[in-house]
Amino acid sequence: MLDRRVFIDYRKNPVLPDSQELQVTRDADELVLTFLEKSDAMLETPIQRLAAMNQPAIDLFRKNGINLIKDSLEIDICAQHCNGGLSASIWWESNIQNLFPVGEINGSHGVYRPGGSALNSGQVGGIRAAMFINSTVSKYRLKHDHFISMIEFQIQDTIEMMDYWRSEGEGVELESEFSQMRMRMSRNAGVFRNLDTSRLARDEAREQLARIPTFNNIEPGDIPEVFYLKDHLICQLAFLESIVEYLEKDGGSRGSFLVLDAKGDLVLPWDQTARYVLDSQDGFTRKNQLLMEWDGGSFKKSWRKTRGIPGESEWFETAWKKYRERKIIKR
Repeated sequence: MLDRRVFIDYRKNPVLPDSQELQVTRDADELVLTFLEKSDAMLETPIQRLAAMNQPAIDLFRKNGINLIKDSLEIDICAQHCNGGLSASIWWESNIQNLFPVGEINGSHGVYRPGGSALNSGQVGGIRAAMFINSTVSKYRLKHDHFISMIEFQIQDTIEMMDYWRSEGEGVELESEFSQMRMRMSRNAGVFRNLDTSRLARDEAREQLARIPTFNNIEPGDIPEVFYLKDHLICQLAFLESIVEYLEKDGGSRGSFLVLDAKGDLVLPWDQTARYVLDSQDGFTRKNQLLMEWDGGSFKKSWRKTRGIPGESEWFETAWKKYRERKIIKR
């Protein structure tokens, strides 16, 4: 499936399974018709409809050498959002004290978050983190000597590892290592997911990550690339471990991915090869949230109950007074 090239042709309407060309007024449902009518785009072909609604899009493609009026457009599926992230408090402080993950790296983004909320969440998170830092973090500053004593062993281990990477040996093809990592992610952590293949991918990621300390004959200028590879493999392993854990808890299709299952429903009515299962409304994965913690060599996994929408309501004057007096800011 990953090896197929797919093109969209705006010059003509798609052909339906019964070999008839789609006609908007005959085949579109009421929601589509309403959308086109309100957009003044009740026209015959896709390119005409696109021109009526978004001519700048056509112009943008043309500036980049693609003429949608004459040519078809190659398309692909890209993984965009990460609906999860680092655990943090309501002040955007992580479980690592004084570390504030603001933006889409924050785990406040759930699978059902409204579209466009990432920007708002980042803005609100930045303000709240700044308020908290201004009010409290100065009390928790580490002295220089204490900080050095905490990280000294990590620095020494890193120096020793870099020395080994530069030692003589068979060497390693870094581009091949990156290619393996990227292909593994595309095949197993994208739109289609399966428990057996996800387990295999997770094990492969573990093995590749475990090989990094054994690399040798690395040119000094390539050492940053090895760190880049290591960090990305840890991130990839986090994704794959979470996918496996989710599927082992009978998690089904939701959000932007399909969990393939030979006993499930057909993805497309006319294609008998792909079937999927939906996530149960009352299932474990709907009512619990997965937490993972990296201990330097593996991930520890645990689940906690999801929190409901708060129902408490404070009187404005008292809430505003607490805000003005900074009584709301506390760990």
